[in-house]
Amino acid sequence: MKKLKFSLVFVLALSALVIVAGCADTDEPATEESNGEDEQEQSLEGRYVGYSWEGEADGQSFDEAGRYIETILELDEDGIIEDATMRYFQEIDGYWTTRQSGNAYVDVDFSVEPKEATPGDDYQEGQSMFTVNTANMMNFYATAVDETGEVAVTMVDPVTRYQFDYNFPADFDYDTPMSEITVDSDYFVPTVRTSGGGVEQVEDWEDFADKTIFNMHDMWSHVVNDTGELEGIDEDSSVREFLEAFEIEFEITWLRKNQ
Repeated sequence: MKKLKFSLVFVLALSALVIVAGCADTDEPATEESNGEDEQEQSLEGRYVGYSWEGEADGQSFDEAGRYIETILELDEDGIIEDATMRYFQEIDGYWTTRQSGNAYVDVDFSVEPKEATPGDDYQEGQSMFTVNTANMMNFYATAVDETGEVAVTMVDPVTRYQFDYNFPADFDYDTPMSEITVDSDYFVPTVRTSGGGVEQVEDWEDFADKTIFNMHDMWSHVVNDTGELEGIDEDSSVREFLEAFEIEFEITWLRKNQ
């Protein structure tokens, strides 16, 4: 069984300046003697599309950019924003795709033991149970359960931008709190650096030994469970609750004593 979902978290700053200019057909100001007719105002209702692209501030043209952001605003007649959509486009191998694209190839090998990546300037990729090919790994996660009941989860931490593998055997105590699933445990392994632009730059995993997916950074790790699948899940939640948030189901077997 394999479940695949994406949660792409990023913050974009948008500034919009709308200048409305009005002019009358004559130079005479409006007065009360104009039979009480109000000056008709032009409606601003409609869809407005704008673009911002990589290198724009340095004078690079839109056609030369390899990445751009498209912003679509829906305004009412008074110019009030009723809806806003932002899409992040990037060119990969000559093809344009969105950062929010849900297309991905994912495979999992339960015979692979997750191995820790070497961080810092001498970075070396570790070993993940998962093979992933997608447009952007930001906040990517995938889950899998094999026929023996072993559970595997891979998840990209948005702060360090490392891909972490969770691996739980069938006989694991799933009532264990998530506070115990730390970097120095055998169940939460940083395997691949998906980007070098993380807010938290890792030089040594010893500095993160007691960290979980929920507290890698004191200020920014809240994005993991503020919204989305993990909303309401935290360090006090059990591993079972964490996995159930990803729609992994547990079967309850009732044992009846022979009488």
